[in-house]
Amino acid sequence: MDWKTIECFECDGTGKMDGTLPECSKPASACCGGCYEKYDCNLCDGTGNLYADEDEDSELYDYFLMI
Repeated sequence: MDWKTIECFECDGTGKMDGTLPECSKPASACCGGCYEKYDCNLCDGTGNLYADEDEDSELYDYFLMI
C-alpha cells in the first residue's frame, strides 16, 4: 500500500472550521467577530490532513500526485 498525505485544503491544515453562530451571548454590535464556535472539519475529520491510498482511492491519489 502506498499512502499519500496532503494538508487539508478545506481547513488549511488546522482541522477546525468556524461555526455559523456566535458562541457568546453579547449583542452583535459588541461583537469583535472572533467569538464563533469551532468544529472539526468534515473533510479531514479534524486531523488537518487528507490521505489517499493508491489502490483504494485512485482518483484522489492521482489528484495528490498533481499537487
